[in-house]
Amino acid sequence: MNKEIKIAFLALVLMQALHSIEEYIGRLWEIYAPAIFISSLVSKNHEAGFVIINIGLFIFGILVWFAAVRNYLFAVVPI
Repeated sequence: MNKEIKIAFLALVLMQALHSIEEYIGRLWEIYAPAIFISSLVSKNHEAGFVIINIGLFIFGILVWFAAVRNYLFAVVPI
């Protein structure tokens, strides 16, 4: 995997984090039905559920980058 793809994936994860912050500032969990539903699955407090889900999404993206992309663990080996 070339360096540009690794950087692009990390940039994607970081942009998702910024987008999550934008959604938090816009109080999306109060006005968008899917966000309300997903947040309510995690916590009765929709704000807390929204934050937990978005932090989890960010951590998952960073873990994938560290484990799979940066170290190239799931490489396809030519025959």
